Amino acid sequence: MNLMFAFFLSIAPWFAEGWETAWSLFYAPQTHLFYDYISSYETGKSLHHLPTLEEMSVEYPNPCGYSTGMEDCAILNGTMLGALTDAYEKNSRKEWKQKAEDLLKGCSLLATQSDAYGYVLRGVSPRDGHSHYTNTSRDQVTHWAWGLWKYYHGKISTAKGRQTVRKLLRAVADRMHRVVIPANDYDMLRSNGLRSTYGNCKMWEVQPHEAARLPMLYAVAFDVTGDETYAAYRDEYLAEAIDCSEKIVEDYPSYVYLQMMYAFTVLQATTLNSSYQNRLKKLRERVVLLVAKKAAANVALLKQYSASELEMLGPDWRKVEVWNMQGGFPNPYWGAYRVIWNRLRAAGEYACVAALSDDMEQHLVGRRIWQAAIADVNWTRTSCCGIVFHLAAAMTLAG
Repeated sequence: MNLMFAFFLSIAPWFAEGWETAWSLFYAPQTHLFYDYISSYETGKSLHHLPTLEEMSVEYPNPCGYSTGMEDCAILNGTMLGALTDAYEKNSRKEWKQKAEDLLKGCSLLATQSDAYGYVLRGVSPRDGHSHYTNTSRDQVTHWAWGLWKYYHGKISTAKGRQTVRKLLRAVADRMHRVVIPANDYDMLRSNGLRSTYGNCKMWEVQPHEAARLPMLYAVAFDVTGDETYAAYRDEYLAEAIDCSEKIVEDYPSYVYLQMMYAFTVLQATTLNSSYQNRLKKLRERVVLLVAKKAAANVALLKQYSASELEMLGPDWRKVEVWNMQGGFPNPYWGAYRVIWNRLRAAGEYACVAALSDDMEQHLVGRRIWQAAIADVNWTRTSCCGIVFHLAAAMTLAG
C-alpha cells in the first residue's frame, strides 16, 4: 500500500473532525482569516471575544492585539495556504482549490487594509472587515509570504491568483526596501509609521534565528516576478544572513523553528549559488534535528492533561486576573489555559517542520510524533488554533 495513502487513511476520522472544527469555529468568512482561539463551541459565537471596533480604535489593550484572539491571522492563513498547496499536488480535491482561493483573499486583505500599502497586518476584524491593530511582526510576514510563495508554484493556483501574488509580494518587498533602513534601525515600522516598541518589527541586525527573514522576502518577490531588482536586494543581505543563521542555538519557542524552516527553504530554492544552497540545506537539516528532540518532550507534557483540560475554552481576555507589561503596553495573560494552548500549538508546529524535511526518515519521525500528540485530543472540542498546524502537518506529511 502507498505510504502516503496508508498514512492518510489512518488519520481520516481525525482529519474530518479537525477540518470541520477549524473551518466552522476558527475561520471567519467575513475576512477569510483564521483566528487564535475560540471562546465557545457554538457556531456563530466562537469568536465573540474578539475586540470591539472601539477597542481597536484606541489600540486596547496593546498595538499588537496580543492575547485578544486576532494577533496571528497572517501566520495561520500562510500556514494553511502552504499546506493546502502541498496536499493538492497529490489529491486535487475541488474543495481544497476553493479554500485556497478564500485564504488568498484573506492574505490579500491583510496587505491592503492599512494606510501603508504593502504592510502585512496581524489580523483584520470580522466585525467590519477593516479594523485592525497597527503593530505586525517579522513572524507574521514570514508565514504570510511562505503561503503565497507555495501557492504561486502549486497547481492549486489560478492565473488570477498568481497575478495577485506577484502584486502583493512586490508591494511588500518595495515597502521593506523603502523603510527597513539604518535610519529606522532596520525596523519595518507600524502601519501608522511609528516605530515598534516590541522589537518584533526589526528586520536586520537581529538574532541568528531571525537573520534570514529579510532576504527571504526579497527572494520570494524576485522568484514570482523575475525582477532582478529584488535579487539584488536579496543578495545584499544573503551572505551575512547565512553566516548569522549558522550561529543558531538549541532552545527556542516552537514557532521559531518553523519560521526558520520556511526562510531557509525559500532561500535554498531561489539562489543559484551552490555553496549557499549547501549551507542552507544543512541549516534545514539542523532545524529538523533540533525539533525532533523538543517535540518528543512536548508530547510527554501534553499527555499529562486530562480530557477536560484539553477541551478548556479560551477566556474573555478582558476579565483575566493577570496582566503583564510588554513593549510598554498591558498584555492580558490567559493563565493555565495559555500553557495548554502553547503545547497543543507547539505539537503541530514541530510536526510541520518535520514534514518539510527532505529526509523520508524525518518524515516518519514527524508522523510518529504528530500521531502521538493527537491521540488523546478530541478535535471537535479544542479551542486552540494549534488545530491549524496539525491539519497543515497532516496535509504536508500525506503529500
